[in-house]
Amino acid sequence: GGTVADIAIGAALAVLAPRIGAENLLVLAAVLLLAAAALAALLRRMSGGRLDARTRTAPRPGRRRLPPGAAHLPLVAAALVCSVVVVTLVEFQFKTVTAAHFGADRAGMVRYFGDMSIATGVIALALQLGATRRVLERLGITGALLVLPVALAAG
Repeated sequence: GGTVADIAIGAALAVLAPRIGAENLLVLAAVLLLAAAALAALLRRMSGGRLDARTRTAPRPGRRRLPPGAAHLPLVAAALVCSVVVVTLVEFQFKTVTAAHFGADRAGMVRYFGDMSIATGVIALALQLGATRRVLERLGITGALLVLPVALAAG
C-alpha cells in the first residue's frame, strides 16, 4: 500500500502543485489526516475494539472474499494510503522551505538533511523500542493507528 501510494502521490503532485500552488498542498494534507483518523475510528467501531474472527462481515456477492479475521484490511489500507500521502506532502513542504533557506549552499543543505535524518532516526528508534508495546497494550491496534495522524496534525 505504501509503495503504491508513493507512486500515486508522485503523479498527483506533478499535476496538482502547478495548478493549486505548493503552499495549498498543506490543505490537502490536513484533509487526508482527517480521513486517516476517521478510517481508524471507523475500524475501531467496526471491530468493537478487537480485531478477530468475530469482526468478519459476510462477503457481498461478486466480491472477492477476505481471509477470516481480515475484514478490517481495506480500512487499514485506506488509512495507510492517506497517511503516506500526508507524509509525502509534508516532506515536500519541508524540503521546499529548506531549499529556500539554504539557497545555493548545497553542502549546507546536505549536512542539514543528514543531521535531521540522524535525529529523526534516533527518535523513531527510541519510540519504537520504548513506546510501541505500551501504546499497543493501552490503545490496541486500532487505537495505535490514530497515533500517526494525530502526531502529524500536532506537528
